[in-house]
This record gives sequence, C-alpha cells and structure tokens, in this order.
Amino acid sequence: LLASTYLGGTSNDGLNISNLNYNYGDVFRGDITIDQDGNIVIASSTLSSDFPIVNGSNTILGGNQDAVVAKLNPNLTSLIWSTYLGGSGDDAGFSIQVNSSNNLLVTGGTKSTNLPFSGGYLPTYQGGTSDGYVAELDGNTNSIIRGTYIGTSSYDQSFFVQLDNADRVYVFGQSLGNIPVSSGVYSKPNSGQFIQQYAADLTTLNWST
Repeated sequence: LLASTYLGGTSNDGLNISNLNYNYGDVFRGDITIDQDGNIVIASSTLSSDFPIVNGSNTILGGNQDAVVAKLNPNLTSLIWSTYLGGSGDDAGFSIQVNSSNNLLVTGGTKSTNLPFSGGYLPTYQGGTSDGYVAELDGNTNSIIRGTYIGTSSYDQSFFVQLDNADRVYVFGQSLGNIPVSSGVYSKPNSGQFIQQYAADLTTLNWST
C-alpha cells in the first residue's frame, strides 16, 4: 500500500443516498482517474456541509446532497483543490474524464434547476424527476467552463462520460422519456438507455440514440 487517505466531512461522503437512486448499486456510483500530471481526480457525492473545500470555485453545499470534485497530488499527501458541484436540489457525480487540455468532464444526475453552468447544448433543466448533466471544469482552477443538461420531461440520468482522441464527449445514461434519435444510427426505441456524442465544447449534440 503506497498511500491512502480519508476524504470527507462529518456527514455521509462517497455515497449517493439521495432521491437520485434508481438502480441497484446507484448508491455506490463515483469515479477516479489521473490527469496528465499524474494527479488524482475524483467525482463523487457528499451530504457534508463541511466537506474539506480547498481553493474551490463553489464552497457552499447547495442542496441536501451535492456532487463533489477533488484533485489530490500523486502520493495523496495534499488536496490541491476541491469543489462542490450542484444547485439547490440533489446532485450526484458519477463519472469523470480528463481531456487533452487537462480539463475535467464530469457527468451525473441532478434535481437542480439551477446548476451553475451555461453555454452548453441544453442550458436549462428539462423537467421530470431528474436530469443528467455533463460539465467541463478547468483542471487548474476547477471553475466551470460550460455545461449542459441531458434529458427529457421525464426521468433521466447520465452515468458515464468518455472522450475520443478529438475530445468529443460521449455520455451513456438512462431515460424514461423520448430521447432524440439521430438519422442513420442504430436505435432500439424506448429501450430505456441512451448514448450521445457532443462536440468537445458541449455546444452541439452530434448524434443521439
């Protein structure tokens, strides 16, 4: 064991115990990867209003539960920065990736109509019991560059984010609504799962099925 550390406040951390639980195992969703400098980046969820926020762009727990994003140095001896990511409702962080600019793409589920981002494909909450979202954070400052809601007027969540070598953003999620289906793609309508590709800057939905 080269290194290990606790990370949290006085309430539940690392558990998605909000109303965003829908599937077996949702309570344990979260993600970890490394950036281009070998630093460790984490996306998870917290109910702690005293989560250790360091150099955070968002320092206040917005709802009962927020997503949380953190970056630690490679040997886990220093919390470089951490920030809440959420609005006034329940929010969760499920998946995180690093793009070629060393910025972070975070996706998850939300019940917040006021997530602190703009400039993306769907800048407003789409309705229903929850939406998915994907947001790009500056890897150095953790400020939100832009983001988009993902969803319909029904239940939606986004569980995984992945990037290709052109930094195009792929999300995989679940929906009970009418997710758009692009022309010329494989599709099984109303099957409950979706995959979408966004432009690298999240302003354009390239295809959806």
